[in-house]
Amino acid sequence: GNGIELEFDKAEGMAVKTGYPMNGEARISAGITYILVNNTFSGHTCLPEDRLKSTALKLLEIDNEIFEKCNKNNIRIVMSNPNFEFWLLMHFPNIGQYDRKKLLENPKNLKQKVVPGASKHKKYLEILVSQAAQGYSKGCKIKFEKFLPQLSLAMNQAEQFCEEAEGLKTELGSAVGKLIKSMRE
Repeated sequence: GNGIELEFDKAEGMAVKTGYPMNGEARISAGITYILVNNTFSGHTCLPEDRLKSTALKLLEIDNEIFEKCNKNNIRIVMSNPNFEFWLLMHFPNIGQYDRKKLLENPKNLKQKVVPGASKHKKYLEILVSQAAQGYSKGCKIKFEKFLPQLSLAMNQAEQFCEEAEGLKTELGSAVGKLIKSMRE
C-alpha cells in the first residue's frame, strides 16, 4: 500500500513505551480510527454501530466509555439502518416507491424470490443500488461521481426517514445527510 502498515497492537506498544496512558483519549481515538480504516480496506463502506462497539471494546479492552469519549471529542458516529446502501439508494428519485419493511429487513435474494433475475448472493438494497447506479458492487471502490450530483436529493429524501442515532438502532434511516448538512454550515 501507499501508507505505513502497522498493526494496532504494535503501535499501541510503542505508544505505551512513550508514555501514552492505556485509557487515554488519544488511544481510544486511534483505536476507532484503526477499526474504521481496517474495515474500509477490507471493502466495507460502513460499519454497524454494534459491530464497531463490540470490536472497539474487544480491541481496546475498555468499557462503554468509548462512545462517551467520542461525543466529548466531537468524533461523530454516523449510522445508516439497515446499512450504507440505503443512504446510496437515496441518491436516486422516488425512494418512497419501495416497501419500508422490505428495505429495513434487507433480505438476501435466496432463490431469486426478492428480486427475480438478480444474484441470489446479494441482499435487496445492494441489488437496488446496483440497478440504480448501473454497476455498483459492494466491496468494490465506490464511484462517488455517480452519487455526488444527486447529493441534495439524497439529503432531502433522508428527511423522510429516521436521522437520529437512538432511533436508527431499530428504524429505517440514515444520519449521513444530517452529517453532511452540519459540515456545510
